[in-house]
Amino acid sequence: MLTPEVVGLNNKKFQIGLIPLARITFDTELANGFLEHTRNELNAAGFTLHGPNTLITNSEELNQSIESLRSADLDLIVILQTTFADSTMLNHLADNFDTPFLLWSIPEPPTGERLRLNSFCGINLAAHSLTLRGHPYGYLYSDPQDDLVITKIESYSAAARAYTRLGKATLGVLGDHPPGMDSCHLDAKLLQDKLGIRIHTLELEPTFNDVQDRSTSELDALYAQLNGSLENLGTFDREKVYGTLSVFRSLEQLTEEHHLDGLAVRCWPEFFTDLGYAACGALSMLSNRQVPCSCESDVNGTITQLILGWLSGEPTFGTDIVYFDREEDSIVLWHCGLAPLSMADPTFKPRGTLHSNRQVPLV
Repeated sequence: MLTPEVVGLNNKKFQIGLIPLARITFDTELANGFLEHTRNELNAAGFTLHGPNTLITNSEELNQSIESLRSADLDLIVILQTTFADSTMLNHLADNFDTPFLLWSIPEPPTGERLRLNSFCGINLAAHSLTLRGHPYGYLYSDPQDDLVITKIESYSAAARAYTRLGKATLGVLGDHPPGMDSCHLDAKLLQDKLGIRIHTLELEPTFNDVQDRSTSELDALYAQLNGSLENLGTFDREKVYGTLSVFRSLEQLTEEHHLDGLAVRCWPEFFTDLGYAACGALSMLSNRQVPCSCESDVNGTITQLILGWLSGEPTFGTDIVYFDREEDSIVLWHCGLAPLSMADPTFKPRGTLHSNRQVPLV
């Protein structure tokens, strides 16, 4: 399982590969000036830069840069198109790295004379080549001193880091999604082909057996720990609460055994009808430990939570929209008690409650 870490936009320790492409038939002196400004701006913003300090104008220089980048754990490769260049060198880069690219073009107002850089034509051609190859990329059309440049590169870097991590992620899907909930449909092949995510499917019955085999003594310490976090835990049927804690321990064990980065669980209706326990509180406790979870085996929702959690560095949860108030310009969100406790107001001690439909603890 991937270790939790802050990936969000407030983390500027992004590893950037900077590849400045150029052709010597254009104004390389002007292009070098843009490269120097770019490196200064990115260094000052806190990015860690990898790559050459000079323009890359031929395949030999490019191959040297590729070798120097192989040992770096890159979040993003920035292709600084200082002048026009065809896609030959770009395609060679794409053959060597799966890392997302950012195509950066420098604006060049027309003067009526020959173009000194023709940078935008370069990234236009590059974008088409990357699209044909299915290689992920973004683009930037700005001077290095533009106030928005750093914010955009931070955003692209965070997104690229999350995209790369998805390719290393394994998600557990416990039970099929309920009939009629087609938004929760699992297409494991598509998810692996598009995002690189691996799916580990699990059956409900072995998990239910594991839940029922857990001893009370195993859960005593967990109950005491939770009692310190909730104001009213002692007011609920202790046997039923222990049922929810047993579900948590079984799901937690599954994530550890199979190295899962998230779970999608068919909590309804079998957890209620066959076990008599609310799985929602168990999912809340898992989410609090940076393992995003979804009800109804909604693996797509879990992926969304995973992305949001990596971008923000905070736990996440899924919810439904149930009401719109046009006059107040507001919406009402509803969920079944699976939000992580870390989301509670720090000045307020959370309270447990009964599941609203089944009237069993603990959510």
